Amino acid sequence: MTAGNVDGQQPAYRDPGLSVDERVESLLDAPLREQAAAIASGDADASELLTETLARIDARNPELNAIVSRDEERARDGASEADRRPYDERGPLHGLPWAFKDTHD
Repeated sequence: MTAGNVDGQQPAYRDPGLSVDERVESLLDAPLREQAAAIASGDADASELLTETLARIDARNPELNAIVSRDEERARDGASEADRRPYDERGPLHGLPWAFKDTHD
C-alpha cells in the first residue's frame, strides 16, 4: 500500500495500461504525499507534473480566476532543475508545483 492509499489498491497513476499523460493527470487528484512519493520513486517527475498542472489551470482558471499571473518559464526551469537534483538532496515536497498569491507590490 502506498502512503495515503487507504483501500490497499494500486493508485491509478501506477496503472501500466494508462499513457504517461493519463497517469500524471490522475496523479493530480492524489494527495500531496502520494504526488511526492511518485516523484521520489521515479513514477513521475516534476516536469510532467508541472505540465499537467498548467493544463489544469488553463482549463479551470477562466471560471475560477484564481491565478492572476504566472511565470511559466521560471516554473519550467525550476521543475527541470528539480528533476536533475540528486536523490540525496531532495526534501519531502521536492518537485511539487506550488503557487503563491501575488497580492502585494
